[in-house]
Amino acid sequence: MTINFAAPSAAPKVGDFVIIHMKFPGNPQAGWWTSTSGGATLTAEYSDLSAETPGTQALRVTAAGSGQSATVASYFDSYTTRSFVQMKGQYQITFKAKGVGGTNQVGLSFMRNLASSNLVYVNQTVTLTSGWQDYTYTFTANETGTAIGPAKLQFAVSGASVLLDDVSVTPVTVTSSNPTPFRDEVVDTLKTLNPGVLRYNDGSNTGSTIDNIIAPAFARQRAGANGASEYDDVALGLHEFLQLCQTVGAEPYYNIPAAASPTEMQNLIEYLAGDSSTTYGAKRTAMGQAAPWTSVFPVIHLELGNEQWNWGTFPGSAINDPVAYGNRVATVFGAAKSSPYYNASSFDLVMGGWADVPWWNSQEMASSSNFDSVSVAPYLYYTLNDTSSNEAIFGPMFAQPEMQDSVSTGTMYQNGQYAKSGNTKLVVYEVNLSTLSGTANQATLNGAAASVGAGLTVADHMLLMVRDLGITTQNLWALPGYTNSFTNTSTGAAETTPLFGSVIDMGGQTNLRRPTYLAEQLANTAILPTMLQATASGANPTWVQPLSTNDSIQLNGAHEIQSFAFSDGANKRSVIVFNLSRTTARPITFTGVNAPTGAVTVGQLTSANITDTNETNSTVNITTTAISNFQPSTQYSLPAYSMTVFTWQQ
Repeated sequence: MTINFAAPSAAPKVGDFVIIHMKFPGNPQAGWWTSTSGGATLTAEYSDLSAETPGTQALRVTAAGSGQSATVASYFDSYTTRSFVQMKGQYQITFKAKGVGGTNQVGLSFMRNLASSNLVYVNQTVTLTSGWQDYTYTFTANETGTAIGPAKLQFAVSGASVLLDDVSVTPVTVTSSNPTPFRDEVVDTLKTLNPGVLRYNDGSNTGSTIDNIIAPAFARQRAGANGASEYDDVALGLHEFLQLCQTVGAEPYYNIPAAASPTEMQNLIEYLAGDSSTTYGAKRTAMGQAAPWTSVFPVIHLELGNEQWNWGTFPGSAINDPVAYGNRVATVFGAAKSSPYYNASSFDLVMGGWADVPWWNSQEMASSSNFDSVSVAPYLYYTLNDTSSNEAIFGPMFAQPEMQDSVSTGTMYQNGQYAKSGNTKLVVYEVNLSTLSGTANQATLNGAAASVGAGLTVADHMLLMVRDLGITTQNLWALPGYTNSFTNTSTGAAETTPLFGSVIDMGGQTNLRRPTYLAEQLANTAILPTMLQATASGANPTWVQPLSTNDSIQLNGAHEIQSFAFSDGANKRSVIVFNLSRTTARPITFTGVNAPTGAVTVGQLTSANITDTNETNSTVNITTTAISNFQPSTQYSLPAYSMTVFTWQQ
């Protein structure tokens, strides 16, 4: 995109940037698969709209002439070899429509396109009236894992002209336990995980406005940031995200568009914290939430932009200069703090940082103010080259968290020092393995990136960042996400890596959860408000990790045993202990005033093989044992490559 400016009133200075908002009205069929023949047309209608729609345009389908026809179709669950959404129960298709010519009829169908046949749920010819009407069609599905193929909703028009708007397919029943628009299976998966925080960052929101983000679903416009004239996706709204956080009991972490103005920032604070008599509090109330969101959550995390250093991946939505971005943070967050509805205890204002370049973060902090935290994404294990043995794969993988977080040369340790010197907090906006390139073949890659060893690594990394760096707000990336591309730098073969999702599916064929999910779930059973000091004595075995071609990992004296202890401030206690040996069970005993004793629940994550995964079967599982008379001085054996959680009442 080329933009021509008139002569500026002031010459641009180094560090200045330009924010441009532009609207492209029309194209209501964007996001649908379309087909027309015989001269039929699909156009935008701006004036003849339903009185009940919150939107600004409808789709006009003109196909009343002889031989004319048109279809618009939408698909989901279209992965070629598996299903992620099996439909069970009653569903309803709703839409608004009006007949404006010819037979005034539209063909409505909803089906599952299977390999050998179509599983048809709705196939209806709908005769429309000459005025706008709401239409609802209900169907029942009972898919049991064998319905593999895209689900398809289609409107077909031939010999008629019609107006269509506000189309949805939703479950009929909405329960008090899940008032959100998310499927029950998704909400249940999150409740089982029990996260302390949930992050929402949508690429479709990067070029949006605050008014658009908080608008009702059918009023929300498509948005993007890299100058394209069409965006097909309508992003999830902030209201729906906050509903989800409330339902699963997690603090919300929201990435604000980097182009948000100071006025927009004040409007957002009013939306979140103002009462119903305010302009934006009234908008929130109209969405069904009368009480301020700040009364629902102990803290709301707001980050300005996403990965502002990463201009190559997010063109058009990044201020990729640490000083310029730092200045912008000071301005926008300064506006937030000047709002009469701002309360420092209710908000965590986050400046985005760059985990791999601590210097960048120091420049941002030096040029900014009004922020509470700096965010980083300390991913692990970018490359997998040495696959000569399990030790070559998992020795460096297990050593890398300690190398990053706990020794002075580690990037996260250095980030922690910069944050400490700037009297600010670090938060983690994303973390996981990021094994996206190397010379590993597909089979070896599958047994590394999605293994029980990988799950232990990520959990150990996150807990080390709590213990050694004081980072208590951390977001795993991500809940869904089946595969990504893997670049084989040796053969050029087309490979995939089982990242970044921590589940295989939710309400699909399997409901399988990867070991990374299980490790986070197990850790969340033990994490309590106060971290206690847990020290190791005795043998305390270590290993020398030689320089590896996997991420250039090297560490002398990597610890096999890592321990983390917590208290609720009253009588509940917990200890998480990792044995990172790849071959040997390790015995431990406990001493001290907070040692586990008496009735102790023991949860454990391990498996027969360090490479075991849950990609096709539930091979890796959490086991739970209740011990009625636990003796701290009695040796307890920790299996090799295991995570064990002890919880008890003091």
